[in-house]
Amino acid sequence: MPTSWLCPPLFWTDARPPTYGIRAIAARLLHLIGRYWGGSFTASLAIALGLSTVAPILAWMGHDAAATSVRDPFRFVCHQDPRASWWVFGYPMAICQRDVAIYGSMLVTLLLLQWRRILPAAPSAIGYALLSLPILVDGGTATLGLRESTPLLRTLTGMLFGGATVWFVYPLMSLSLIPTVRTCDPPGSRPDGEGER
Repeated sequence: MPTSWLCPPLFWTDARPPTYGIRAIAARLLHLIGRYWGGSFTASLAIALGLSTVAPILAWMGHDAAATSVRDPFRFVCHQDPRASWWVFGYPMAICQRDVAIYGSMLVTLLLLQWRRILPAAPSAIGYALLSLPILVDGGTATLGLRESTPLLRTLTGMLFGGATVWFVYPLMSLSLIPTVRTCDPPGSRPDGEGER
C-alpha cells in the first residue's frame, strides 16, 4: 500500500513534496520521535540532573534569584523537602534524594543500552511490579508517617525503580516505534531495497 501520504519527504529531495497538512505533520513528528526518542530522553535526564545540581551552586555563589529560577520548575515533579535532599555547598539540590537516584539510574541504564546497542527482553508486568514494590513500600510508609525513610533506602529504592522502568519501557518503545521509522524512512535509504516493493 502506498505510504507517501503517511510519510512525506522530511530530509530528502528525490520525491515530489506532497501538499502538507495534518497527516504530513503527524508523519514527520512520528518519524522524529521514532528515530530520536531515546537520545532525546537521555539528554533530558542529563540536563535535569545537571540543573538540579546547578541550583545549590548558584545559591552558594550568592546568585539567589538565578538559583530560585532554576529550582522552581522542579516543584512540578518533586516535593523538594530539604530533609530528604542531598546538600551541595550547604544548600539542598532542586530534587530529592529519591529523584536523584531515579533519574541517575535511568540515565545510566539508557546510556548502557545505547552504548552496547542491545535490546534485552523486557520484564513481565508482574516482574516490573515486583521491582517497583520497594519504592512503593518505602515511599508510601514514609508519606503516611508510619516510619521515617533514610537516605540509603531512598537511594537504593530509587535506583531500583529507575533502572527497572527503563528496562521495562525501552524495549517496548523501541520495538513499537520500529515500524514507524521504517515506514517513514527516506526513499532509497535502505541498502537492502526494503520498502520499495
